[in-house]
Amino acid sequence: MSLEAWKFFFEVGGVVLLLFTFAFGAGALIVNNRLNAVQAKELREFRIKFEEEQQKTAEAQKALAEAQLELQKITEYVATPRRIVLDSRNHDEASRRPKLKELQKYAGTEALVMPIPGDNEAKTLTNDIGFVLQQAGWKVKVVELPADIPPWSISNGVQVRTTVRLAKGEVKLGETKTLSKPPAVAAVTGFLSLDLAPPPFGILGVSWEPELIYSDGPKGFPSRGLIEYGFAIPDGKVVITVGAKPTWEFFLTHNPASAPASK
Repeated sequence: MSLEAWKFFFEVGGVVLLLFTFAFGAGALIVNNRLNAVQAKELREFRIKFEEEQQKTAEAQKALAEAQLELQKITEYVATPRRIVLDSRNHDEASRRPKLKELQKYAGTEALVMPIPGDNEAKTLTNDIGFVLQQAGWKVKVVELPADIPPWSISNGVQVRTTVRLAKGEVKLGETKTLSKPPAVAAVTGFLSLDLAPPPFGILGVSWEPELIYSDGPKGFPSRGLIEYGFAIPDGKVVITVGAKPTWEFFLTHNPASAPASK
């Protein structure tokens, strides 16, 4: 080949090589940009999933901590016996003294306190209630539940019972919540609630159970309660029955979505 031919060959080859260099460079740039875009998308998706997993883990840890706290509360509730204190619990003198003075207004009131048989925790609580009422000037007797009254008729928790005499039909059965508590009963439930069901846990600790007698009904027409078993409560007298600790009610009600339970 002549020199002119070689020159033409190399000039054409250089142009072709330059074209290939440009083409491959442009291709590499395009592929690299696309690869970077895919990798960036994958990285964003990974970060999103990682953050979601972190959030799920945090929520799971929070739920576990809350469950452990609830379990601790339940364990403490089950393990701690009910007790009544006269002077102070957790420095609550400011709220306890007025309720004690209110209880003392009804000094001389006769009261029977009866625990459910075979329950040492209930018996201890019965003695506490008797002691507090005696210190308030009430005439108190702590006695055993009469044999004629079946233990299963005494509900869990503490019930303050009094006789309420009504005309027939004045209050229907099951509508006793419309009745007003006698002042002495309000004083008792108010004081005992400081330890049995402090605010806002007011649903399981201590309740008033009026025993209705209809004056114009046949033989008094008792509605329910101790009267059904032949145990009449004299007018003006208070009978306090102490049932088992309301543990299963606590399990049913002690959660954030429901009403609080007694302590």
